[in-house]
Amino acid sequence: MILRDYITAGRRCPLSIPLYLAMTAADFSTAQAMPPRIAWMAMHFSVSGPGLSSRPHRLPPGSLILLDDQTPWNGHSLEAVCQETTDVLLRTGAAGLLLDFERPPTEETACLAQCLIQCCQEAGCPIGMPPDYLGSGGEAAVFLPPLPCHRTPEQALAPYHGREIWLEAAAGGCQVTLGADRPAISPADPRHLAAESERFIAFTDPHLCCRYFSYPTDSGLQLALYDTEETLAEKLDRCQALGVTLAIGIWRQLAF
Repeated sequence: MILRDYITAGRRCPLSIPLYLAMTAADFSTAQAMPPRIAWMAMHFSVSGPGLSSRPHRLPPGSLILLDDQTPWNGHSLEAVCQETTDVLLRTGAAGLLLDFERPPTEETACLAQCLIQCCQEAGCPIGMPPDYLGSGGEAAVFLPPLPCHRTPEQALAPYHGREIWLEAAAGGCQVTLGADRPAISPADPRHLAAESERFIAFTDPHLCCRYFSYPTDSGLQLALYDTEETLAEKLDRCQALGVTLAIGIWRQLAF
């Protein structure tokens, strides 16, 4: 049960939750085969008009649409953005809308998020967004970053118990320094750690759903935790029972 089985077009998806792979317009033109579920990456606030840019013209039915804030909101039209977003959702037969916002909410973007919830309800289309944009309503799924390696899926998702969760699917890695003081955790490239593991004896932790190895240092013990294709698939399978209904990964990053 590995992600390569999903990414290769024509194979049956082995995951218990749907995994959408985000592709740019350039990815569409270079991919030799399409994954079973696609996410359009992404519509932006226009730099020259009141609405949106990079709207897709045609997508496979059931694709996910991403709207990001790569271009900051600057006097855009709430009406134009909502109308153009709704048009894309209906015209492409989209499976949902993801607000892939990374900037802190402003009065305008918070208002936009609530208006898009209403638009999606009227269009019969699910919507997900980061926690800071949800407000007090429960009409949208909460969109969360990738699960860390140093916490179990249950621990990481506990604050959102009872909510529908959309999860970013990406391999993670970290270094944990164990010494006289409390453990210090720093992020690390999982591919680099996987390569480093060849020099040590690596194990799989079934609770954290990750690989790990350790080695001594002058100040104590260094512990390296990292995801592989297999452990990331195991994490996603575990998440179905924790409220996760959908996962979104980047097509280029998940080609292990």
